[in-house]
Parts: sequence; structure tokens; C-alpha cells
Amino acid sequence: MIPIEQLLALVIFLITIFLVITERIHRCVAVIMAVVLLIVFRILDIEEAVHFVDFETILLLAGMMIIVEVLKELGFFHYVAIKMAKTAKNYKRFFLLMCLATSLLSPFLDSVTVVLIFSSITIAICRIIKRDPKPLLLSQVFCSNIGGNATLIGEPTNIMVATHKGFTFIDFIRTLTPITILSLLLGIFILMRLFKPEEEEISDLVYNLDERSFVKDPDLLKRAVIVFLLTIFLFFIHNLIGLTPSSVALLGACLILITTRVDITSLLSRLEWSTLVFIGGFFIVVGGLSKTGVTHEIAESIAGLPFVGPLLVIIVGIIAIFGSAIIDNIPFVAVMIPVIDELSEKLGSDVLWWVLLAGANLGGNLTPIAASPNIVVLAISEREGSPISSKDFIRSGVVIVTSTVSIALLLITLMYILGFL
Repeated sequence: MIPIEQLLALVIFLITIFLVITERIHRCVAVIMAVVLLIVFRILDIEEAVHFVDFETILLLAGMMIIVEVLKELGFFHYVAIKMAKTAKNYKRFFLLMCLATSLLSPFLDSVTVVLIFSSITIAICRIIKRDPKPLLLSQVFCSNIGGNATLIGEPTNIMVATHKGFTFIDFIRTLTPITILSLLLGIFILMRLFKPEEEEISDLVYNLDERSFVKDPDLLKRAVIVFLLTIFLFFIHNLIGLTPSSVALLGACLILITTRVDITSLLSRLEWSTLVFIGGFFIVVGGLSKTGVTHEIAESIAGLPFVGPLLVIIVGIIAIFGSAIIDNIPFVAVMIPVIDELSEKLGSDVLWWVLLAGANLGGNLTPIAASPNIVVLAISEREGSPISSKDFIRSGVVIVTSTVSIALLLITLMYILGFL
């Protein structure tokens, strides 16, 4: 018979997941309600609840959000997008450049912010050049989800695992970046074949757009870009200078606020506080599962399967893909962290952490609810009168996920067999 505490923690978790998936109420409200219930039923007390929150992850995300918001306010992203449209000259090249831009920015900026900015710009430019924005919007969100897999700060899931395990920025560069590059190359190739963008000239249509008009103050923008590049450099060497990733992000946020002197009150009102509350609250919900032993039993069940070594790596990868497709990859990884902790100890390797991230991040392209950027793009496309249906998303997503995840799992498994992981 299941102990009452375990049953209550599991029921609260499942109800929370149901509410998040169906969006019956806002996901933040669902998580806050779950935390309150865990405390009311005395599964956790206040001190235990706070203990389960990973503040390293929360602070790192907050710091990067501030940096991105300042760059956005100063017109950096609009400038880049219009400049690319003029440089491309034809639609096929513009399509490719926009895919590359989201791919290259998402390892260093929050994926939600990347697609939020580029999707709005894409729709505006596609209206001018008289093109259906849906293929490009889908391609951007796919590339953003793949590209975010490359670095420690590219996805909240990466930050969560890195802070839990103590992985450095260089660990991600060494392990996931090469896999991500190959996945991106394959993904972009498939997207170009899937949507077949034409080579028709667009330079005359975008010629009258002045990218400099979006830049409020060129001098301030230069300072902001310098601080951003300095922050990225510090992420590379944070382990050598004894700083945590969150310290680097907060240092960068402070420097960019000091050097640009933006209106801090206005900026703080635009930050994604709901994302921070959701992630922090979900840590507590998973803490309830961990304290009552539910995650331990899940780990024992997976470990009890007749799979060892490379087969276990592949099984965990498949679970990660479909788990993140059913629920947002952030809560899924939060649930899996204590499970992978136990499995990794038995396996005697860190390989399962990398396969969890690759499966969850790349699997985020499978369904509209698998990752936050997907939901953002679908909402924007509907608001702008070019709605992307779930059917359209899944039809393209299945092709992208099948190809990119296959190559990622194959490479990670080979690295494990050869002793690199």
C-alpha cells in the first residue's frame, strides 16, 4: 500500500502537470497552489520548501533576462534582422540567415526571448516581402530549441542540471556543442528541403527600411554589446576565476545597467517574472516527490529494467524525448534530476545527464507544448493573423526531432562506449 504522504505528493504533482498542460489556469498559479498544498498537508514545511529551490538557477536566469532586455530596448535585435534582410537580397538566403541567427543567438540568450523578438520581426518583414511567415516562424523555433542545447546558459534545463551537478561552461562546450552543431546543420538542411524557400529577390522591398532608426542611442548600444561579450567570455573562464555562473550573469546585469543607465523601473516590469516563479515553484513540487521517496522509486523502476550500459543511455534518451513532448521540458527535467542522480551513481558515469539534456532540449521540437518558445511562437502567429496549427507544428517537428535526436543519441552513446563520458 502506498504511504499517504507519497500518494498526496504524487496527486498534487499530477494535478499540477494537468493544469500546466491544459492551461486551465496560468501555470504560475498552478505551481503556487501546489506549493501551498504541500505545506498545508505538512509534506513540506516552509524551511524545506525554500531548501528545494535552486537559487543558482533562478539568479542566473534573472541576470541573463536583464542583459537581454537592455539589448532589446536599445534596438539591437531589430537592427540585426533588418540588416540581414538587406544583406540577403533574395528570400532563400534571408530564410537561411534568419535560421542561422536564431541558432547562433540561442546558445547565449534565453530561447523565449530570441523567438519573441525574431518572430515579431519576421512577420513584419514577411508582410513587406509578401511571403507566408509560417515556414520561417517554425524554422526559427526549431533552430532556437536546437541551438539552446549547446551551452550552459542556452536553456533553463541546462542551467538546472549544471547548477545541480557543478558542470562548467567548458563541460558543455566540450560535450554538447559539437553534437548541437551537427544537429543544427542537419536540421537546417532538412528545413530548407521541407519548406523550399524561393530565390526571388527581396532587396527592393526592404531597401526603404532604415535599421538605424530602431537604435535609440548608438553609443549606449556599443557599451551594451561590449558588456554582453564580456559576460560570455567570463562564462568560459568562470571556473578558473572561482565565480559561479549566476555570479557571472548578475555581474553582467549590473555592468550593463550601470553603463547604459536604462530606466530600471520600466525594465524590471518587463522581465519574465512568471518564468522565474514557475521554475522556483516547480523545484518545490519536485522536492515533495523527492522527500516522500517517489523519485527514488521511479529511479529503481528504470534501473530494474533489463537494460545496462549503452541500452540504458538510449532508453533514458527516449524517455527524455517523449517526456518533454508531453510536458514542458523544464518541469520534466526538474522531475528527472533526482532520478538521474540515482541512475548515474549506479552506472558510474555522467553520460545520463548529457543524454537527458539532449533528449529534452531537442525533443522540445516535437509538440507545441514541449518547450516554452513553441507556445510563444504559436501565440504570436495567431495574434498576427497567420496561425500555426498544432498539426502543422507536429508534422514538421516529427521530421526534425527524428533526425536531430537520432544523431545526438548516436554520438553520445559512442562517446560513452569509447570512454569519453
